Amino acid sequence: GVLGLAYKPGTPVVERAFAGDLSRWLTREGRRVIGWDPAAMGEFRKELGDTIGYAESGNDCLKRSDVVVVTLPLPELPALDWSLAKAATVVDCWRCLPDSVAAQVGRYVPLGKGPSEDLASWLERSAGPQLRLLTS
Repeated sequence: GVLGLAYKPGTPVVERAFAGDLSRWLTREGRRVIGWDPAAMGEFRKELGDTIGYAESGNDCLKRSDVVVVTLPLPELPALDWSLAKAATVVDCWRCLPDSVAAQVGRYVPLGKGPSEDLASWLERSAGPQLRLLTS
């Protein structure tokens, strides 16, 4: 499942949208893709046609998917019934979903999750001497 088909939230523009590239890559690998976006379904369908399926709603996309990729921080996402994805892996490209969602899904994968320690300590440990050279 792909939640968010447009270039950015709230627009029907799909030109250069990551969801289009992702959907093409997955279908070329023989995977079944189902997409949903409240504003861009018509434009996305013009671009990709029937190479992917289209969900009637965000909940429908969750219900029909084993893996869900959140490609945009859509404002509609918190209102979805995430318990429908209790057996799914949810990949959150924006880390935009609240902790309550992570607790409801089978596996939550927030991309770009930084170090668990504070940033200053991590920078000192991993690149301290190089940073001091740049800043002194």
